[in-house]
Amino acid sequence: MSNLRILNLYEIKFEQLLSLSYLTNLRELSLRGCSCKVSELDALKELELLDLSGTKVKFLPTLESFSNLQQLLLRDCADLEEMENLKSLTDLAVLDRSGTKIKEFPYDV
Repeated sequence: MSNLRILNLYEIKFEQLLSLSYLTNLRELSLRGCSCKVSELDALKELELLDLSGTKVKFLPTLESFSNLQQLLLRDCADLEEMENLKSLTDLAVLDRSGTKIKEFPYDV
């Protein structure tokens, strides 16, 4: 499974996301509509798309190692209030934060 490039866990109901640290070649991760807690994504350095839309995420995981990230989808993350530390996302082309509680735009993007 270390060669897996796309992982779509759309609306799967589980409490804790298992470690994905062995998926070092993963390019796309969709957790859209999942009820799990999102953490420990640091090992996914090749990630180009991260879709957390419709999740219960309150804080973004550390994104500093995601220099290849092109799309960050946070639509309808109703509990998400702030975004920080996006300076390292130099390839970011799409940022969807509609339906969140984020009041200020992260100007460091």
